Amino acid sequence: AGSYCAGGTETVCPANSDSPMSSSAASACTCNAGFIGANGGVCTACVAGSYKEGTGDGVCTPCASGTYLPTAAGESASKCLTCPANTITTAGAKLITECLCALGYYGAAGASCTACTRGTYKDSTGPGVCTVCPAGSYSAEIGGG
Repeated sequence: AGSYCAGGTETVCPANSDSPMSSSAASACTCNAGFIGANGGVCTACVAGSYKEGTGDGVCTPCASGTYLPTAAGESASKCLTCPANTITTAGAKLITECLCALGYYGAAGASCTACTRGTYKDSTGPGVCTVCPAGSYSAEIGGG
């Protein structure tokens, strides 16, 4: 395993790939989970924020919205880490600081966010403060966005 024998010569598979025992061609070398590339060729790590499950050819999949992955070569969706409470991200986030407060919540990027109190609102994602409702209006909802 991890090599192939062609023309009587044993050759080791490229880095980050493997092959079944008794393989006879370079194409038997397939990229490991977390790596992409053509069979028998160079295997490149999935970038931070993405993963590839299983061996063989395939594509790197971005981590889902609401999660992030700070390291390269992610091997499964379970490697993607959940953002703190009341935060959101776009798919493929790499850093916890990409986890931003949701509408109606305030706090620092990458930290749990707190709901705006009654009578205040925040109508944008990300860091920032809750704004007092204009005169003549009121937000009875906690976490108003």
